[in-house]
Amino acid sequence: MPPGATLARAEALISAGGRVPQSPASSPAAEAEASPFRLPAAALLGLALVALQGSIGAMVLPILHAQLALPATSLGWLLSAQLAGLVLGLLPLASLVPVAGPRRAFRLGLVAALVMGLLACLPMGFWPMLALRLLQGAATALLLPASLSLLRLSVPGARIGLAVGAAGLGVAVALYWPSLVWIGLDRLGLPPLGMVAAALAPPTVAAWLLSTTAPRDRRLPGRFDPLGMLLAVATLALLLVGIPGLFVLGNLLLGVLLVIGLVLLGLWIWQQHGREAPLLPGDLLARPRFAGALLVRLLAAAALSLAELVLIHHVMRGWGIGPGALGLPLAFAGMLAGLAALGGGWLLDRRPAAPVLPLGAVLLAAAYALFAALPPDEARALLLLALLAAGIGRGLVEAGATTRLLRSAPVGRSPAAAAAQALVEGIARMAAPFLLALAAMLPALGGEAVRALALAAVFAGLAAAASFIGRVEEEGEDGPEAPDARVFSD
Repeated sequence: MPPGATLARAEALISAGGRVPQSPASSPAAEAEASPFRLPAAALLGLALVALQGSIGAMVLPILHAQLALPATSLGWLLSAQLAGLVLGLLPLASLVPVAGPRRAFRLGLVAALVMGLLACLPMGFWPMLALRLLQGAATALLLPASLSLLRLSVPGARIGLAVGAAGLGVAVALYWPSLVWIGLDRLGLPPLGMVAAALAPPTVAAWLLSTTAPRDRRLPGRFDPLGMLLAVATLALLLVGIPGLFVLGNLLLGVLLVIGLVLLGLWIWQQHGREAPLLPGDLLARPRFAGALLVRLLAAAALSLAELVLIHHVMRGWGIGPGALGLPLAFAGMLAGLAALGGGWLLDRRPAAPVLPLGAVLLAAAYALFAALPPDEARALLLLALLAAGIGRGLVEAGATTRLLRSAPVGRSPAAAAAQALVEGIARMAAPFLLALAAMLPALGGEAVRALALAAVFAGLAAAASFIGRVEEEGEDGPEAPDARVFSD
């Protein structure tokens, strides 16, 4: 190299602060453009990890419960604690995604979910395990909106339906991943912690490595709001305890908590008024298309949660089918739901006005009505047909509702949209036992399971009606997107 060139290079290094200048071909932005599927793949793995957290807990907790000889009622509390942590943490932690940045929040969520997932599987006493399960739900509450917002920001708006459908298929596969790990490592005699580490670590590491492509986080509207976060947790906790406590249990002391919760709700609404990106997503609820999709999500989640409580026992008892014989059709229905979500998302990208959401809700309603009306120990072919209809309907509802929610919200508000969707679904799941008590008050349609399935069919039918709220033209407002929407930039 000529001396003049060497001197020029030294001067360039000094002016650059000692950093070697990167050529455009090797810069992070160019790398991200060359690998446009890495960020969406990381987001899909994040959503699959959210599902893994719940399925692993359901498998490990009975083992820990037996090891520690805990009371029978404690298992229900431990299983519900993660859902409670998720519901309470969704809105506050989703507000941190714009503050930290989508990619940084996603990676924090990956680490938090992995650490809390491992700690929650340690054999400790009831109260430490309960606290860790709550924190595990809170970690999931950060990972879920961060994953969905990363998916929304890294995929062009014209393809978000296919991305959401792929997420549905990934979640369906993830639900069976722990069982495969258990079967594969059972001979090694690993403790539950080793099994959980083997199930969680590979997808977590893969998601972390895939999320390194973005040069910098995209700036989203929002700011750190500690008072709003505190009011959110306190308000939701008091309302979730006070409403069923007063109206279901008839406990006046819990009714006082309801009154305090309503006062805090008013204070929270006042505190959030006028903010550019409020933690309480009132700006999104003002959009009819978004509000309608959120209502569909609530009603469909209520139907699904209610049916899940009684359906397997109803089929096993009525048709004399053992768990081994029923496992294969249920697994097939679960995979069919994932494939239906993928197909429904693909169709919504090509025809945004396609009736994917109402069709899915109608299939759910028809399936639950058929389950309730079939006479026991007869018409097994119709029983299989109802199971298939329920799987397809669930997949179409998942893809249709999530796609509509993400499209009808501004791109910068995708963390709040994701949190609102997961919040209503979590509330519906927490309310499932009370909905079962409500079903018992219905006229004499049959046994408890038949009444519950009939009420689930009603909820699914209402979801189909609610899917027509809003106009298709409302989707895409403030939405996609510049040609470089797949790459984060300031």
